[in-house]
Amino acid sequence: LSMIPAGEKVKIVELAVGAALVHRLRSMGVKVNQEIEVLNNNFHGPFLVKVQGSRIALGHGVTHRVLVVR
Repeated sequence: LSMIPAGEKVKIVELAVGAALVHRLRSMGVKVNQEIEVLNNNFHGPFLVKVQGSRIALGHGVTHRVLVVR
């Protein structure tokens, strides 16, 4: 996910994080097979995604572990 530029939509294929973080991400709508849109991807601000109509900020470290396809 960290390599996807703002404005692109992708589909999550894997959450390569621990069980506690998987649970937290799922509670926010970030889950496998979910389509999301990257709203902001730069290191000068939060990494923002749009999930099911909601804007969610993710830590840059987490974005390296969310695997997606275009």
